[in-house]
Amino acid sequence: MTDRADDAPDDELGNAVAAIGTSVRRERKRRHLTVDALAKRSEVSFGRISELERGLGNPSLQTLQRIGRALDIPMPQLLAERVRDDMVIRSADRYIMPEYDSPESASRVRRELLTPRTQTSLQMIRTIVPPGFSNEHAPFRHIGTESILIQEGTLDVVHGQRHVTLRAGDAMSYGCSVTHYWSNPGSRRAVVIGSFSPFED
Repeated sequence: MTDRADDAPDDELGNAVAAIGTSVRRERKRRHLTVDALAKRSEVSFGRISELERGLGNPSLQTLQRIGRALDIPMPQLLAERVRDDMVIRSADRYIMPEYDSPESASRVRRELLTPRTQTSLQMIRTIVPPGFSNEHAPFRHIGTESILIQEGTLDVVHGQRHVTLRAGDAMSYGCSVTHYWSNPGSRRAVVIGSFSPFED
């Protein structure tokens, strides 16, 4: 019989590797990369990535750093996957959501998830909108309710036929089933704290 206390470190390592592997596989697929493409981009062997995605092996920090860089995921975020269900989200551990850009802006919007990734009834997101950004060319329309608070800068919100300019301290709530988009007409970034619920009145 094996001592359970001796097994614990191996179990903890296995769970951590499995969580990281799941994260790598999810982010790779989100970027429409094959294992072979990720291997070439990261300079980590096909076999090692395949093994990691199956929750096997004991990858070195250098290997994880290369994979994280290839997926554009900070190392703390990659390693934080095993504690992603915690109620507390540290600033260094925020999940960076997929980016979208605008043909009018050379900079990209940065979206940081402030709530656990497993929480689906409510999401809070900190969004940094660069000057000149607009997604008028690809507006949003989906079911849900969104509330936003402007922390810094200026943000134009077009919701259906309504055009509203929001400044620092202003807030707005709207149903997302109406076509809507954001733009930043100012000369500096806008920082927006938003909450989203998949429910709509």
